[in-house]
Amino acid sequence: MARLDTANGNAAYAFATLNGNPVDMLVGTDGALYVVTRSGVTRIAPTP
Repeated sequence: MARLDTANGNAAYAFATLNGNPVDMLVGTDGALYVVTRSGVTRIAPTP
C-alpha cells in the first residue's frame, strides 16, 4: 500500500505491506482502513 503525494510531483510513499492483491478498501467507524484481499481482511490503523 502506498500514499500518492500529488503536491510533491506525484511521489509515492509506502505505508503498509499486504499479503495478496487488494480488491476492496473501506474506512471503519473506528477510523482504521480495512483492506480486503482474496486471502482475507487486513486492518491498518494509525499508531498512537
